[in-house]
Amino acid sequence: MMQTRCFGAACVVAGTAIGAGVLVLPLVCAKVGFLSGLLLMAGSWFVAYFMALVALELNLQAGSGHTLGALGKKFSGHAARFLGDGSVKILCYVLFMAYLCGGADVAVSMCKSVGVSVYENTMKHIFAGAFIVLMACGVRYAERWNRVLFAGICVIFLAAIAVLVMAAPRSLSAPEVSIRWDAFSLRDALILPVLFTSFGFQVVFHTLTNYCKKDKDVLRKAFFWGSFVPFLFYLIWTFGALYVVAHVNREVYLQLMAGQGTLGDLMAALTGVLGQTKGWCAEMLRKVFMSGGVFLTLSLLAILTSMVGVSLGLATSWESILPKREAAPGVQRFISVLIAVVPAWGGAIFFPRFFVRFLAFAGCVLAVIAVFLPLYLLHKQRALAQNKMEPFYPIVDSYALQFLSIVWGVGIVVAEGIQLL
Repeated sequence: MMQTRCFGAACVVAGTAIGAGVLVLPLVCAKVGFLSGLLLMAGSWFVAYFMALVALELNLQAGSGHTLGALGKKFSGHAARFLGDGSVKILCYVLFMAYLCGGADVAVSMCKSVGVSVYENTMKHIFAGAFIVLMACGVRYAERWNRVLFAGICVIFLAAIAVLVMAAPRSLSAPEVSIRWDAFSLRDALILPVLFTSFGFQVVFHTLTNYCKKDKDVLRKAFFWGSFVPFLFYLIWTFGALYVVAHVNREVYLQLMAGQGTLGDLMAALTGVLGQTKGWCAEMLRKVFMSGGVFLTLSLLAILTSMVGVSLGLATSWESILPKREAAPGVQRFISVLIAVVPAWGGAIFFPRFFVRFLAFAGCVLAVIAVFLPLYLLHKQRALAQNKMEPFYPIVDSYALQFLSIVWGVGIVVAEGIQLL
């Protein structure tokens, strides 16, 4: 039973992390060297996982799954609760708006590829309505659907990698344009806000702590594998796609390197890759995924899994805040779902072209709720306990790793500030 819960929890973590990064990481990583991208991606994963252990430690010390605001109140006071609740909800709404914008854009492109014309706002309405129904059914139904979506991601990902492998040159000849393999450059760190946001699964801690029955080993395994799989996924997908595009579409790759390429340019180039690839496997994929939609399908499923995690965390946090209705718990859940979905739905309608900017801004908010505030609360909790308790994860007390996480968080905020100026 607990193994099933561990697998389900890991799928929720991975599904929440794998999302808009599928769309945006090739765009931002094309501007940096391969070595820089690898180091920054690995560093972002490690910091995200370490801070996941810190958040789990706080939840387990609290005795049950708590939102970040509730943890702030328990270990510090009302000011910390206000900062925690406010930051998490801002992050969730910004991410949900970004996912609605990105998901609708990809879905419209998929419809066009099969000759169906759909307005982007119409697709946003469909997505928002579907998530209201799904979230109203409860955590267990949302987690089951997330498993199905994540299984779909794995299958489509293998198909996409097969396309990239078939399209890649059989020899080590130089591509049409040079790929940066040089050492780390300080300007490369400007991609940190978007990169760190791509590993954003921090909204599901309280939900999964209760779902896994507060089992520390199950939670540690779920969050390790649930975060490590997205790291491998992003690494293979991002640099595999860029390597192939560099060989087969010089014009698009030059635009990506200059930071002028768009999501549409990237998807068009990848669709063209499948169209130019020979062999029975490529022909089969062209028939199954009409007009090369394997890459569009992968992107859409990745966004949908992230939407499940974000909306689930947001809805359950509102449900814990709203006054209890013992006679009608279903009504309370439905109200919390409406509060979670409707504002993001409206924001996506009124700000339709802010996809990348939403994600970059979310990185700054994520630095607060994933790094700065949890570390502050950990020190407050340790001070209150006065060394009279047994830590669930002793590694979280490492000052070296805490310092590394703080430096990473400061780098994210500084990078976003530089880009805004």
